[in-house]
Amino acid sequence: MPTNPGDTQFPTALPTPDTLFRVVNFDTSTSLDTTITSGSLSIILTDASLYPASGAIKIDDEIIFYTSKASNTLTIPASGGRGADGSTAAAHSAGATVRAVAIARHHMVLAEEIAALAAKMGTGADTPANGEVLISSGAGVSGWRTLAESDVANLAADLVTLAAGIAASQPLDADLTAIAALGSTGFAARTASNTWAQRTFSNSSSITWTNPGGVAGDPSAAVNQGFSPTWTGIHIYSPTARSSGSSPYLTINAPADTNLTVDTEAIGVSFVGATRQHADGTTQTNQREYVFAFPTYSAIVALGLLVGVGTVRSLSNPTGTPHIASFAEVENLTLFLILRSFAAGCSAVARTRSTAHCSPSVCVPLTAPATT
Repeated sequence: MPTNPGDTQFPTALPTPDTLFRVVNFDTSTSLDTTITSGSLSIILTDASLYPASGAIKIDDEIIFYTSKASNTLTIPASGGRGADGSTAAAHSAGATVRAVAIARHHMVLAEEIAALAAKMGTGADTPANGEVLISSGAGVSGWRTLAESDVANLAADLVTLAAGIAASQPLDADLTAIAALGSTGFAARTASNTWAQRTFSNSSSITWTNPGGVAGDPSAAVNQGFSPTWTGIHIYSPTARSSGSSPYLTINAPADTNLTVDTEAIGVSFVGATRQHADGTTQTNQREYVFAFPTYSAIVALGLLVGVGTVRSLSNPTGTPHIASFAEVENLTLFLILRSFAAGCSAVARTRSTAHCSPSVCVPLTAPATT
């Protein structure tokens, strides 16, 4: 793109004061400080303070265009600078007179720029009114009028598409307005009708949260080491009993390095035949097995003595006469007597069996009963 003084710019570019020529008073002159050749592109003047930043000078019979000035030095463009405006480039001696000149090109560049602007605007005698724009109405013709729908290509189709998009979108309501008003990070919670607030997870003595507001990803929680929770109101139904030696036990899984204290009295769980450790470190063994163990073992020992004594007497007196006890009263054998005897026997067997269930030394461990 040409930028020399006198080069036409419009419409491919905009003209500048440098391309339109900067001029000074006609009688401004100075002299060459050093000799120059016909190809020199840098000219040193004795005093360039009155010369414009760019323009045209005349030394002897040569017209020279320069594009910039630094102190007393003028810079000449390689193309079109020396021998300009129909003159011939030549050598000049130090002390030669240097004049700032106005030449025909000053007028011609202005005329060319105005003509290019007029061609761009087009012809038309009307003048603009309020709200009108300059619109071309044909090749080289323009006029002032209000903007019409036909002036914008595809405007009608674009408006239809826009209207359909608006109709299918989520309508604005008070909830959306409240959400848009939230200014910090975290989770949005609807606290009331058309009312929203931002929440975040908070750390406590038992739980530490990572990324509690969800800004950098999903939140995660970690149970703090040494946390001892207190559990109340827990109901255990049909726990699985396993064998540890001969004593039943109930396994409660807890994270590693977690102090877990279960108060069986507070939650109503009875570990039958097992040793229970309290929160203060003391232990207590369920005493029910010892209460029922004594009569059970006594019955077994008495039965053994009966069989043993009878066997010894039978062997020591094989031909003796058996002893027959005499009863003051003998009850008649009736249906009621049979049923009462059967019921007493069943009751004795049930008591013995249930007692054995309470004693791990008598029976295989069973499921520990749970209470609600």
